[in-house]
Amino acid sequence: MKKVLDFIKNMFLDVFASVSGFIYGFIVVSLAIVVTAAIIYLFLFTKNLIM
Repeated sequence: MKKVLDFIKNMFLDVFASVSGFIYGFIVVSLAIVVTAAIIYLFLFTKNLIM
């Protein structure tokens, strides 16, 4: 019985780690896209102001 409980506990911990890693990765990718878009926007905006 103890082995079964340990297995279930480890499985839930693995699922929790996988989900939190997925959410963290999603947030990092989203921030990278937003920062890249902001840099491109600022570059084009200042280029438009100068000309």
